[in-house]
Amino acid sequence: MAVTSESIIEVRELAVNGGTITETRALTVIRETGRELAVIEGPPDLSQRSLCTWFAFWAQFVVLGFAAVLGGIFGGAAVDPGDQTCGVVLSLSAFLLMFMRLKTWYDTGSTGWVRFLFVDDMNSLVAAIVVFVLLALAGMFIASRVEFGGLHNSGVALVLASTLGILFSIKNVFDVAERRH
Repeated sequence: MAVTSESIIEVRELAVNGGTITETRALTVIRETGRELAVIEGPPDLSQRSLCTWFAFWAQFVVLGFAAVLGGIFGGAAVDPGDQTCGVVLSLSAFLLMFMRLKTWYDTGSTGWVRFLFVDDMNSLVAAIVVFVLLALAGMFIASRVEFGGLHNSGVALVLASTLGILFSIKNVFDVAERRH
């Protein structure tokens, strides 16, 4: 009797409060010649994917690790005012993002960045816009207080990243709405 295992991703759409929520679960089904022995919930097995997919998934952690090391080097040099703060924030942010990406993969089996970074309904969009606007205002405040150096550049980068976050979130909400109709 041959025992086989198959990794599948189950996607269900649930109707909640007049809208829909997409629920994604990663399942591993173990079969023995036609009958199911067990269904195990968890992340899909990366060994069954292609080499390019495997490399792309783990390359994000290499890039984020490089950003964490770069933040440590940048903060350790402390040439301009605020360099230490920027370096520590960059390192901590890279580590937190690595942890959140790995947690998302273990929880849902999803490796995509769009679902991880952007909202997909109108109610969440309003909340995201408020958060991004507050971050942009904080960036403007930081950049206006320091005339040069890493802290000034970080404030400007925060404004730009918040603006892009708003625009891409709006685009994602309308793309998801268009696919539903």
